[in-house]
This record gives sequence, structure tokens and C-alpha cells, in this order.
Amino acid sequence: MPILIIMKNSKRNSKISDALNTMNEAEAAYGTRVWFGAIFIYLIKFGKVPFSVVYSQKNQRRNVIIGYLLVIILILLGILLLSYIKIK
Repeated sequence: MPILIIMKNSKRNSKISDALNTMNEAEAAYGTRVWFGAIFIYLIKFGKVPFSVVYSQKNQRRNVIIGYLLVIILILLGILLLSYIKIK
């Protein structure tokens, strides 16, 4: 009987640890901004620099800043487009 109790507890503990390993919204947004920035830099440099260099840990801060700027610009362009369509 004690073996069954241990097995049930281990299943419960694994479910709890799996739930804690999930990514929250802030981590997902951060990762998305890093990707946007890295892809933008890669496209600006016309692929002359390997993507692994652009996406490296050394360039992560630059990629995040560029990614945030791109998202803000896209949101502003969307707002301007919607306001232009509404006026017309």
C-alpha cells in the first residue's frame, strides 16, 4: 500500500513541476522581441552575417531594443491606417 501512495505523490509532483516550467506572458513577449530584432538585423545585413551570430547572447540586448521599436512602429502604423480608413 505505501508504494501506491508514493507513486501517486510522484505523479502529482511531476504535474506541479511541469506546470511551473511553463513560460509566462512576459517571457514569451521578451523572446518574441529578441527574434524580431534578430531577424530585422539579419535582413538589413542581407544575410552576410550568419544568423547564429546575430542571434547570439552578445547581441541580445540590441535585438530586444530593436524588436520593441519594431512592435511600437507596427502598432502606430496600424493605428494610423485605421484612422485613415475611418476618415475616408
